[in-house]
Amino acid sequence: MITSVTTTTVTTVTVFGVSSFTLVAVCTMLLMLLNKELILTSQREWAVRLRKVLNVALVPLMVVFITTVVMKVVDVLR
Repeated sequence: MITSVTTTTVTTVTVFGVSSFTLVAVCTMLLMLLNKELILTSQREWAVRLRKVLNVALVPLMVVFITTVVMKVVDVLR
C-alpha cells in the first residue's frame, strides 16, 4: 500500500513539475521574442545591447521548447 502511494505521488509531482516548468519557459520565450521584435527598429546603443542579451537568453529557452515538442511527438507516436 505505501509503495503504490509513494510511486503515484512521485509520478504526479514529477509530471506537474515538468509541465509547469515548460509552461513558464515557453511563456518567457514568447515574451522575450516579442520584446526583441519591438526593439528591432531602434538603432540606439541600449537597444542593440538588449537585442544581444535577448539572443543569449533565448538560446536555452529554445532548447527547452524544442526538447518539449520532440518529447510530446515521441509520446504521441508510441
